[in-house]
Amino acid sequence: MIQEGTWLHAKPNDYYGKIKIVEFEKNQLNIYHLEQDVNVECKKIKAPFDEFFELTIENVNPERLRFLTKGKKTSVFGNGNSVTVNNYFQNDYVKLIATKTALSFSEIEKCKYEITWNNHKTKIAFNQELNPEYLVEINKRLSRSGRIIRLGKLEETLMLLFYDDNDIELILPIEEITSNEIILYGFEKEPFKVTGKSLDNET
Repeated sequence: MIQEGTWLHAKPNDYYGKIKIVEFEKNQLNIYHLEQDVNVECKKIKAPFDEFFELTIENVNPERLRFLTKGKKTSVFGNGNSVTVNNYFQNDYVKLIATKTALSFSEIEKCKYEITWNNHKTKIAFNQELNPEYLVEINKRLSRSGRIIRLGKLEETLMLLFYDDNDIELILPIEEITSNEIILYGFEKEPFKVTGKSLDNET
């Protein structure tokens, strides 16, 4: 039995389309794309239903669904030949829950954290370019925005929105946030949830 609610696409690295939101309401599936305006609030844009034609849904756990869609996969070889076979494409969706926090938006945006996921460290700092200095200069010459993390909110869920040149490339919902730590979920594979520590107390 699939729970009603709002579910966010746990986007894999090799997925380049718009990040999707799905909602289940009275056994009906509604599909949206997520966008953000100049404010923190995010909005849902209705998407066509045929993106999920021939859909199978599996329950990974109460907070995670696995969508299997039937399609075709084409492999192209060096000699120019290609082979097309039937294939199932897998995408996970995580249920959005209300974020636990006593901090205001402005207080959160002043905080800095570091998370480690599968031995990869990421610095969380809001509204500032996170690329190395030489890339920052290149982006300025090309009139690009570079990689920036912004705080977003959809209903009662706060989220980290990772932008690259004004395009959202990743969204990680926040389960809980204080001035000392941040708990994120929605990663594409295990561990599905990580806890980051504050960098503001470093000397």
